Amino acid sequence: MFQSLRQFDSAVFYYHAAVSIQRAIGDRRGEAISLNNIGFNLEALQQSDSATTYYRLAVPLWRVIGDRSGEATTIINIGRMWSARGQLDSAIVHYRVALQLEREGDHRSAEARILMDIGFVLQQQGRPDSAAAQYRAMLALHRASGDRVGQATALNLIGILFSQQGQGDSAAAHYHDALALYLLAGDQGGEAASLTNLGVLFHDSGQNDSAIVYHRAALRLRRIVGDRDGEATALANIGAVFHALGHPDSAAAYYRSALTLQRARGFSPSASITVNNIGGVFNGLGQRDSALVYYRAALGMFRAAGDRAGEATSLANIGMVYHATGQRDSAIAYTRAALRMHRSAGSRVGEATVLSNLGVVFEALGQRDSARAYYQAALPLRRAVGDLSGLATTLSNLGVVFEALGQRDSAAVYHRAALPIRRATGDRAGEAITLLNIGAVFDGSGQRDSAVFYYRAALRLSRAVGDRAREATTLMNIGVVFDELNQRDSAATYYRAALSLQRAVTDRQGEAATLRNLGFTLIALGQRDSARRTLMRASWLQANVATTAPGDFLRVTAVEDKGLSVASVWARLALSPSGRVSGPAGRTDTVEAWGALERGRGQALRALRRGGALIEDSTFVTKVAASTAAMLTRLARPGRAFVTFDSYRDTLLVLAISPTGTLRAALVPIRTDSLRRLTARIRALVGARGSQRAAVGTALPVIVPRSAPTASFELLRSADDSLAPRALAQAILPPAIREVLLGATEVVLVPDGILSLVPWAALPIDSRGTQLGARVAVRLVPSLTTLDAIASTASSRLRTRPTRAALGTRALIVGDPAMPPGVVSLPGARAEAHWVADTLLAGQGATLLTDRAATVRSVRDRLRTAPLIHFATHAAAFPDAASARGSYLQFAAVDSGAPSVMTVGDLLDAAETERLTLSARLVVLSACETGLGAASTTEGVLGLQRAFLALGAETLLVSLWKVEDSATRALMGAFYRHWLDDADAPSAAESLKRAQSDMRSGKVPAWRPAWARPNAWAAFQVVGAG
Repeated sequence: MFQSLRQFDSAVFYYHAAVSIQRAIGDRRGEAISLNNIGFNLEALQQSDSATTYYRLAVPLWRVIGDRSGEATTIINIGRMWSARGQLDSAIVHYRVALQLEREGDHRSAEARILMDIGFVLQQQGRPDSAAAQYRAMLALHRASGDRVGQATALNLIGILFSQQGQGDSAAAHYHDALALYLLAGDQGGEAASLTNLGVLFHDSGQNDSAIVYHRAALRLRRIVGDRDGEATALANIGAVFHALGHPDSAAAYYRSALTLQRARGFSPSASITVNNIGGVFNGLGQRDSALVYYRAALGMFRAAGDRAGEATSLANIGMVYHATGQRDSAIAYTRAALRMHRSAGSRVGEATVLSNLGVVFEALGQRDSARAYYQAALPLRRAVGDLSGLATTLSNLGVVFEALGQRDSAAVYHRAALPIRRATGDRAGEAITLLNIGAVFDGSGQRDSAVFYYRAALRLSRAVGDRAREATTLMNIGVVFDELNQRDSAATYYRAALSLQRAVTDRQGEAATLRNLGFTLIALGQRDSARRTLMRASWLQANVATTAPGDFLRVTAVEDKGLSVASVWARLALSPSGRVSGPAGRTDTVEAWGALERGRGQALRALRRGGALIEDSTFVTKVAASTAAMLTRLARPGRAFVTFDSYRDTLLVLAISPTGTLRAALVPIRTDSLRRLTARIRALVGARGSQRAAVGTALPVIVPRSAPTASFELLRSADDSLAPRALAQAILPPAIREVLLGATEVVLVPDGILSLVPWAALPIDSRGTQLGARVAVRLVPSLTTLDAIASTASSRLRTRPTRAALGTRALIVGDPAMPPGVVSLPGARAEAHWVADTLLAGQGATLLTDRAATVRSVRDRLRTAPLIHFATHAAAFPDAASARGSYLQFAAVDSGAPSVMTVGDLLDAAETERLTLSARLVVLSACETGLGAASTTEGVLGLQRAFLALGAETLLVSLWKVEDSATRALMGAFYRHWLDDADAPSAAESLKRAQSDMRSGKVPAWRPAWARPNAWAAFQVVGAG
């Protein structure tokens, strides 16, 4: 009774009492039945290990009394437990033992039931042909016995296999045959099952209106027969259809109704699936936090039930949420955990899905070779398990990767292989995507007519399935082709059609991209005022995307290319509204150009510093010049000049403001690859000297451009690297800009891309070769809006000598941490740290960590309260955006417990740094390459320096290359002497200028003539408020 009431605890209690009585009176059959029932109820209570124990206790009792049917039933239960744990081979072994027992007893109906169980497991293992053989054997048994319900069940199972293999017509035929048999047998529950299968089939083929009809018919029958579990399934299926139709609210309502029924029934494995599906609804809405709540709840439910396949699915879903929020490391960790679990469970279907997910993550990271490897590993599994839909998706993904790698012939092969599969499975939405991809391949290879043909085919399908977002993308792509064909009016028509759809579906990033294209087209049509307004709107949208994207990685990548190109073209339009490429620009035009560039920069960093998104009012497009002028006024100081750079295509735009407020603008004809070549030559000239502050194997490669420079400067063509500094200075600092610098005592530089890695202090600024760092104090910022944000919250504690000394008493100083084997120690760094500690009054509150005491844990614990931080240790930086967050500082190795055995090094990388709490106003990174990283066109240098700025640091002192240990110590000593002791309390930038002068002139202890060369002092730069 209690079992039928689902009061499983009470049932277990009474069955235990029955076992005691049955043992006392020698009733072995009754004891076996009770033990089996205890196992069943414990299974319902999710106590799988205990359930298995009781099932095993029952088996020998059945054998003793010779009841093969009872023995088979209990062995089947054990097999089901193995199946739920994902140990499918063990499940099959038990099912086959039970099958043999039932055959020996000539129990045909029981034999058929076991064949079905074996088929289920084979299906999970991705062996559809073997599963079909079991179901057909089951069908033959039921036909022989005249069991219509059994026949119908087998037909449904075979239909499901056909459906999974993309053979929709065969699947539908089997479902209809099953439906007819259920009707003849008067089995309304079976009838509902066939209707459900037909609904799923239509849903999978994109015929969602028909799918709803079948699912609602099934729901009505489930309610008539009182099948609450079936009713919940029908509700969940209707929810899935509404989700696919883009009605998330309706989907969530049906899922929640299903979940209410499932929970009312007590433990229900399907409840875990429904919770997971609700997570999918929130994920589709972009509500990632809510999605994670449901996915994690489903994960706990699957784990409690011992359902390894469900657990793996939840892990994979969580991984893809982290992928969507730009948390790539977490995405990879969860997805790999799911992969291990699917492999251990023998689930080739799940393994293929997760391998494809890993491909998606690595593709987003720009690691296309890794993405290709994962996709190609998924392909044979997709084929083996007959997952045609997944196969088509993986083929399409490979096509996209090969296109990105420039291998268009291979891309076309993969896309064309996906196309017939999309058509065979009735996946019209997927077919539209594949046609769009093929069109893009033709477009990229210059075959415009073919591109338009495929784009238009994709357009028709996207409209047919109601995919307005895809329709908009396709319209924009057609516009691009017409642009390339110089049919500008047609291009503009398609762009405007795309815009109306993108606004309807609130696709802001797509709208920004289309506005960008439309703006460029309007320029070509001579409609420059319209183009200017269009690009203003695009810039605002791009900034909005940058600050609202979930996760810093996505914020950066959202605007890295398109955002800056919009700003670049807008700025050039503002300077020459009539289309002239030279001549003086008005003050308002120049300020607007500066404001345009600022809208393309630093948005993601500003969002990080504010602890949330910064969304500007769209009306800013009419106020750009005024708001930018106000910002420049706030940042102005006596003697301070500003210079910003913008490299776009074959020109470099340089804007400058003198200390007196005079604005200058220059447009230099030099390509970005020429700037890269010169910067690489300078770095090779002044930074490629031996050093002792280098982590093993982390040197940055020299950037070698693939094409020759095009600038009209004789020095650019010189093979003499010693002329590179002068060549670069002539290229990027034309006379009007140089005049501004020579009239300043301090310059704030906003470099662009690769120019962030230039040793600015070493550039010659006049005809005598005087270096910039000898004339002015230099500081770098990712953008002036970043500097404005820092200045608005900057503390006054760094402005006077007494307050600086007070900061020093609570400083954190780290030098020469104990290194693992193979990594050189830094005696100069230790001496430097001790000198800094003594200078900053260590022992009166400051903390000095060296050797084994300098662990990451010790550093983390003190970062929250230290107002000044000095790190003298190894560091490494990575030059690509995908890896830049892995740039790190190295601290003491982990102590293994043995007296003198050290194991791996303890690293603090940029990604972790951004999650810490920081109170420091000045952070000195006296380590190799701490100023390096990925030279972003929009966000400065991605790496350690940006991580500390994001945490709230006002001023950073960083290095661009590896500097010899004793030279670093000497320069740092000079820097602190000026910063702490000079009567005028110079800024960090001015203190560094004076320290570099001391290195050139021999005014530092134990000076060596080699230290006068730029490689010993020009690597160090001040970033931030200075």
